[in-house]
Amino acid sequence: GMIASAGLAGMLLSLRQPSDALVLVALAGACLGFLRYNFNPASIFLGDCGSMFIGFMLAAVSLKANVKQSLLVALIVPLLAVGVPVFDVMLAVWRRMARKLISMIRNDGLATRIFGPDLDHIHHKLMRSGMTQRKAAIALYGAAIFVCLVAIGASAMASNRAAFLMIGMVVALHVIVRQVAQVELWTTTQVVLQGIRRPRNIVGLIVAIGWDVSCLLFATYFVFGIVLNRPFSYLHLAVCVMIPFATIYFYNIYKTVWTRSRISQLLVLMMQLAAGEVLAYVALLWTSSLTHMELATALVLHMAVAGIGIVGIRASLRVARDLNAWLRCSIGSDYDLKTLVLGAGENAILYLRQASFAEQQKAPRKIMGLIDDNPALHRKVVYGYPVLGSFDELESVIKEHEIDELIFTHHYDEELRARILALKSKYDLMIRDFVFVLRHLDEHGICHGMVKPYSVHDIDCRNLCNRMDQACEERVQTVETGDGRPAELMD
Repeated sequence: GMIASAGLAGMLLSLRQPSDALVLVALAGACLGFLRYNFNPASIFLGDCGSMFIGFMLAAVSLKANVKQSLLVALIVPLLAVGVPVFDVMLAVWRRMARKLISMIRNDGLATRIFGPDLDHIHHKLMRSGMTQRKAAIALYGAAIFVCLVAIGASAMASNRAAFLMIGMVVALHVIVRQVAQVELWTTTQVVLQGIRRPRNIVGLIVAIGWDVSCLLFATYFVFGIVLNRPFSYLHLAVCVMIPFATIYFYNIYKTVWTRSRISQLLVLMMQLAAGEVLAYVALLWTSSLTHMELATALVLHMAVAGIGIVGIRASLRVARDLNAWLRCSIGSDYDLKTLVLGAGENAILYLRQASFAEQQKAPRKIMGLIDDNPALHRKVVYGYPVLGSFDELESVIKEHEIDELIFTHHYDEELRARILALKSKYDLMIRDFVFVLRHLDEHGICHGMVKPYSVHDIDCRNLCNRMDQACEERVQTVETGDGRPAELMD
């Protein structure tokens, strides 16, 4: 309240409105006196009535002020002056609406009230990141001062006001996406992924075809009507829409589940669209009065605009799925296990992919990073996670990040495994193996060896299930079923 009042007062003074600014200066002084007893460790606290009064005064003075400036200043600058509280409210509404939509899609009866409480406000997120209450408060003060300075600077500048605001907003968006809005982004990807699972066959097909045809129609209008500013007929529409649509249709675009597609499939789809554009270009040579250069320009622009809509939307579904998995493994509460993945090879990709599955996302686990001995990977980011060091640095990484769980994703030699296993009791760790191998089973489903990676017949009997026999003896009961087949039941 104090910073927002001072920021708005500074803005009004720069606009030569001292009478309105005086009210806010008085409000800032009152808040400063209250801060003496409210700063951490606080002895008194602000209730709902006090906070509503401060908000009312800020809103009332902002509306009453005679801001004879551009629309940008009149609307954006007052919002920036009270930026942090307003932004926190916007995030809360976004987050709770997304959770409500997820609950409605799943029909689980766990709908979140938009005006209900939660523990995902900005100060909660800062404290979950490791800050104390005092540091979180200082960080919020710093953010509020920054946006107030941007607002005052924008109102005081006579020229380049939009550029100044743009720079401030780019910095703010960078901080938001990287540090603050991860919970909201993850919830939004959940809405997207839950929503696209619902349409069935004919409904999904109609929506997809309608979208693609609309993209081609818009691209045709944009290129011929706006960029080239040339008249076009129904023949142009037929050629520029039907030919590219036919080429991608016969690629079986509507039989592909794009949330589970390969990047190569997206590239092939773009190539099919380009082939359709070339065919349309050839057809227009015979039917259009445009020059070859104009047609070539139209071809490139048409393919770019249509590709953004047709290929881009399908790529975004895959991005949403990947972003959903990464955010879920990156964010968490104070009660989540802090996990370190041992190995940054192909098996690590498989584990991180499995961590994106719906059931796995329910596990209270936060992946802190990876450990690998490859010097080319040290202090780099692999699969979206930092490589925190080598195995020689493992113990210091465990101490620094307060690791609770280690997960092997590679079959390391016995000496290294023994060295790591020795840390289990020292740091009270949980150590797990991510086993992704082909196991050779007999007619009863009992494992008798691991199929070697380079073969389909050679069996390695020194497999991981033999290691588990001794560890599981006290937890596993073997009972005899009716057909004589043994079944293992966990206690």
